[in-house]
Amino acid sequence: MTLKFLFGFTGRMNRAAYWLATLMQAAILLVGFFVVGMVASVTRSPPEGLAEAALAAIFMLALLVAAVSQLAALIRRSHDLGFSGLFLLVLLVPIVSLWANIMLWFARGSTGPNRYGPDPLAHRDIEKHTDAISRNPGNARAFVARGSTLALVGEYARAIEDLDTAIRLNPRDPEAFNSRAFVHLRLGRREDARSDYDKAIALNPKNAEALFGRGVARLRMSDQGGQADLVAARAINPKIADTMALLGVAA
Repeated sequence: MTLKFLFGFTGRMNRAAYWLATLMQAAILLVGFFVVGMVASVTRSPPEGLAEAALAAIFMLALLVAAVSQLAALIRRSHDLGFSGLFLLVLLVPIVSLWANIMLWFARGSTGPNRYGPDPLAHRDIEKHTDAISRNPGNARAFVARGSTLALVGEYARAIEDLDTAIRLNPRDPEAFNSRAFVHLRLGRREDARSDYDKAIALNPKNAEALFGRGVARLRMSDQGGQADLVAARAINPKIADTMALLGVAA
């Protein structure tokens, strides 16, 4: 366990890590109580003067350490949900704070990377999809899900293998082509990316991610028609450029 886990203010923290951090903060306070209690119990009379000040300082130090750690955890947990640290101000609002606490304690964070960092649950999701595949090797959706997640963590070779398998199992799934096109684009294979984006869009013309990706691929191939794809993508999803930028795809 690193100091960053307890006191880092940047990055993301998933639910399980947040629960663990909260337990550790409670342990810090308990240690402070224990130390103060032990010191007080071995003295024959109530502590006075410097002794009393020292015990108070020990307890205040434990309280400060726990408070700083809790603030760090709250901020990183907010980041995991896609919010800035200002989200914590909601905790000061009666009734609404109940909803905020439920989100902090129980809501799954943003799937995939967000502006605060990669998805801390990506590798757990890969294991979950692997289990689904082992139980049903013909599950095309599980291959798409695992391949897409592998792509998000940069394991492009494995991602391509899964997405090739998914397309062989179900050549009518636009997300399989969309995810494989993303991998091709990240690897600089513009022609392959455009070809897969064409297939994804043919199967789902309203796929903003595929339209934006194809627009980027076309522009990188000096095809100015890519601008029309970017416009079409933004008409479907005005925030698509921000979403794709988080994935490393920018016009």
